[in-house]
Amino acid sequence: QSVLVSGGAGAVGHYAIQMARLMGARQVITTVSSADKAAHAGADHAINYREEDVAERVRELTGGRGVDRVVEVDLAANGTLLPKVIRQDGICACYGSGKADVTLPFGPMIVSGAAIR
Repeated sequence: QSVLVSGGAGAVGHYAIQMARLMGARQVITTVSSADKAAHAGADHAINYREEDVAERVRELTGGRGVDRVVEVDLAANGTLLPKVIRQDGICACYGSGKADVTLPFGPMIVSGAAIR
């Protein structure tokens, strides 16, 4: 499966990348904020969210399909990105949010069949 790990240079994100590899992910993509963090993260592909359109780059890297799984560090900040990067019936494992209240684009999420855990 293909996996997108947000914040791959952080402690949990870095371990999530390693676990995805150990579990046999065919492609591990991460988001980072600098070239140094990209080098540290250790994913197959690192997307600098300050310089690139994350959704566009994920679609490019996955042949337009999107990723099977997302490991999310901040659902409040990145929730609107989910339906743009996750493939049909994909799953997002969320372990954090910068805010208690999260707004998600209901229509695109329901159509995609994506689940958030």
